[in-house]
Amino acid sequence: QQFRITSNYNSNNSSFDFYANWEKTDGTGQGGFGSFSDPASGVFTFPQTGYYYVTFNSFFEDSGSNPSAVIYIYGSTDGGSNYSTIASTNFGTQYDNTGYNYGTGFVNSIVDVTDVAQVKVKFGAYSNSTVTWDSSSTENRTYATFIRLGDT
Repeated sequence: QQFRITSNYNSNNSSFDFYANWEKTDGTGQGGFGSFSDPASGVFTFPQTGYYYVTFNSFFEDSGSNPSAVIYIYGSTDGGSNYSTIASTNFGTQYDNTGYNYGTGFVNSIVDVTDVAQVKVKFGAYSNSTVTWDSSSTENRTYATFIRLGDT
């Protein structure tokens, strides 16, 4: 199953969670296999136990120099009361005087879902300057993918 954000997020020298405006991918030729529920407040609940390959891709733009941005996958094993970073990557752009600069990041992890009520994931980001994290309702720009690999 894939989900993408449908409204832009802005950040400026801050961390945040992608907490709203997620949709299942439904563009031309796109589809999903599985029974994931729409995430409540950006928290993803797995439909059944097992090992899952979870990826998160992001796309941002800025009009200056953003030498540092980070995206995160956070995991919880206590029903979402506490989260830890389970994957992150750092990336950025260099200012080129032509207007907007673009950056993209990719991060992934295998998640062992032993209890669907307890194991949760959510996604977040950080930028050290003002950036817009791009969205779309017709193509994948900032999005997550969940692939069930097998039984736990």
